[in-house]
Amino acid sequence: MIKKIAIASGLILLLGLNLYLLVELKMKKRVVYVNTYELYNQFTLKKELEKKLESTQIAKKVVMDSLKAQLNYATSVEKPTEADVKHARDIEAQLYYKEKQFREEDEQQAQQYTNQVWEQLNQYMKDYGKEKGYSFILGANGQGNLMYAEETGDVTKEVVTYVNEKYKGTH
Repeated sequence: MIKKIAIASGLILLLGLNLYLLVELKMKKRVVYVNTYELYNQFTLKKELEKKLESTQIAKKVVMDSLKAQLNYATSVEKPTEADVKHARDIEAQLYYKEKQFREEDEQQAQQYTNQVWEQLNQYMKDYGKEKGYSFILGANGQGNLMYAEETGDVTKEVVTYVNEKYKGTH
């Protein structure tokens, strides 16, 4: 009888230990981090949009240079007439207006591109976390999100490769 109680107690203890380990493993959270600065700057979409912004800025610079040349020519007349002065003022006003317009457009476009990059990165990070079974992926950028982490938890290089492959459609 004591043997049966001992065996039953052992089985209950073993079953309890197995149940505890199962729950503990399921509840265990996997936490890694990504250097967000590095991830953002190495993301292919960001680089493409940056080039696109630069090309529009170059086109705008051509317009601005043309207006500046016209203004220089209009103000270089030795004995300007009233019409010459008015023409120079009109060009100067155009120059001021275009400069302001282009600056605002560049700021809006840059902000739009930044939002587009982060929206895509956030989706890819969500996909990556689910694929890898992570409970948390923290952002480390030295500005308060994560001030210290062991390097073993750094998956930045792996994530950069993942998001760029995902973006290109090869993952």
